[in-house]
Amino acid sequence: MIFSTCNQYSIKGIFLILLLMISTTFIQAQKADLSFSIHLKKANLKEFIFEIEKASGYSFIYGEEIIFKHPITLSLRKAPLSLILQKAFAGQNISFKINKNHIILRGVL
Repeated sequence: MIFSTCNQYSIKGIFLILLLMISTTFIQAQKADLSFSIHLKKANLKEFIFEIEKASGYSFIYGEEIIFKHPITLSLRKAPLSLILQKAFAGQNISFKINKNHIILRGVL
Protein backbone atom coordinates (compact mmCIF):
# COMPACT_ATOMS: atom_id res chain seq x y z
CA MET A 1 0.00 0.00 0.00
CA ILE A 2 2.79 2.45 0.86
CA PHE A 3 4.62 1.53 -2.36
CA SER A 4 1.47 2.19 -4.39
CA THR A 5 1.05 5.67 -2.85
CA CYS A 6 4.72 6.53 -3.53
CA ASN A 7 4.31 5.44 -7.16
CA GLN A 8 1.29 7.72 -7.61
CA TYR A 9 3.18 10.70 -6.17
CA SER A 10 6.21 9.94 -8.34
CA ILE A 11 4.15 9.82 -11.51
CA LYS A 12 2.33 13.04 -10.58
CA GLY A 13 5.65 14.70 -9.73
CA ILE A 14 7.23 13.68 -13.04
CA PHE A 15 4.16 14.90 -14.91
CA LEU A 16 4.27 18.24 -13.07
CA ILE A 17 7.96 18.71 -13.83
CA LEU A 18 7.42 17.95 -17.52
CA LEU A 19 4.49 20.37 -17.65
CA LEU A 20 6.58 23.13 -16.06
CA MET A 21 9.45 22.53 -18.48
CA ILE A 22 7.16 22.67 -21.50
CA SER A 23 5.40 25.84 -20.32
CA THR A 24 8.72 27.56 -19.56
CA THR A 25 10.02 26.70 -23.03
CA PHE A 26 6.80 28.00 -24.59
CA ILE A 27 6.99 31.27 -22.63
CA GLN A 28 10.64 31.79 -23.60
CA ALA A 29 9.84 31.08 -27.25
CA GLN A 30 7.02 33.60 -27.14
CA LYS A 31 9.28 36.19 -25.54
CA ALA A 32 12.02 35.65 -28.13
CA ASP A 33 9.51 36.41 -30.89
CA LEU A 34 8.26 39.49 -29.05
CA SER A 35 7.22 42.33 -31.33
CA PHE A 36 6.19 45.81 -30.29
CA SER A 37 6.09 49.39 -31.49
CA ILE A 38 8.59 52.00 -30.44
CA HIS A 39 8.82 55.70 -31.21
CA LEU A 40 11.83 57.65 -29.97
CA LYS A 41 13.30 60.94 -31.08
CA LYS A 42 16.89 61.77 -30.12
CA ALA A 43 16.81 59.45 -27.13
CA ASN A 44 19.91 58.76 -25.07
CA LEU A 45 20.93 55.24 -24.03
CA LYS A 46 19.12 55.39 -20.67
CA GLU A 47 15.86 56.53 -22.29
CA PHE A 48 16.12 53.79 -24.92
CA ILE A 49 16.81 51.11 -22.29
CA PHE A 50 13.90 52.31 -20.17
CA GLU A 51 11.48 52.04 -23.11
CA ILE A 52 12.70 48.58 -24.13
CA GLU A 53 12.57 47.23 -20.57
CA LYS A 54 9.07 48.63 -20.09
CA ALA A 55 7.76 47.15 -23.36
CA SER A 56 9.56 43.80 -23.31
CA GLY A 57 10.22 42.74 -19.73
CA TYR A 58 13.90 42.18 -20.54
CA SER A 59 16.61 43.85 -18.48
CA PHE A 60 19.89 45.19 -19.80
CA ILE A 61 23.38 44.29 -18.65
CA TYR A 62 26.23 46.54 -19.70
CA GLY A 63 29.37 48.16 -18.31
CA GLU A 64 31.06 51.51 -18.45
CA GLU A 65 32.88 50.55 -21.64
CA ILE A 66 29.70 51.20 -23.64
CA ILE A 67 30.23 54.42 -25.57
CA PHE A 68 27.05 55.95 -26.93
CA LYS A 69 27.95 58.02 -29.99
CA HIS A 70 24.69 59.60 -31.12
CA PRO A 71 21.03 59.79 -30.03
CA ILE A 72 18.55 57.16 -31.15
CA THR A 73 15.64 58.12 -33.37
CA LEU A 74 13.37 55.19 -34.14
CA SER A 75 9.83 54.78 -35.31
CA LEU A 76 8.97 51.11 -35.73
CA ARG A 77 5.59 49.45 -35.60
CA LYS A 78 5.21 45.85 -34.40
CA ALA A 79 8.88 45.10 -35.00
CA PRO A 80 10.74 42.15 -33.46
CA LEU A 81 12.98 43.00 -30.53
CA SER A 82 16.13 41.94 -32.41
CA LEU A 83 15.33 44.34 -35.28
CA ILE A 84 14.71 47.21 -32.87
CA LEU A 85 18.07 46.57 -31.21
CA GLN A 86 19.87 46.28 -34.58
CA LYS A 87 18.48 49.59 -35.77
CA ALA A 88 19.13 51.35 -32.47
CA PHE A 89 22.77 50.27 -32.29
CA ALA A 90 23.62 50.69 -35.99
CA GLY A 91 26.73 52.86 -36.16
CA GLN A 92 27.12 52.87 -32.37
CA ASN A 93 29.94 50.32 -31.98
CA ILE A 94 27.69 48.39 -29.62
CA SER A 95 26.83 44.72 -30.03
CA PHE A 96 24.06 42.89 -28.19
CA LYS A 97 23.13 39.38 -27.22
CA ILE A 98 19.74 38.25 -25.94
CA ASN A 99 20.17 35.67 -23.19
CA LYS A 100 17.10 34.44 -21.29
CA ASN A 101 15.57 37.59 -19.73
CA HIS A 102 18.57 39.83 -20.36
CA ILE A 103 20.00 41.89 -23.18
CA ILE A 104 23.78 42.02 -22.83
CA LEU A 105 25.53 44.99 -24.43
CA ARG A 106 29.22 44.98 -25.37
CA GLY A 107 31.43 47.63 -26.84
CA VAL A 108 32.91 46.88 -30.25
CA LEU A 109 36.34 48.21 -31.10
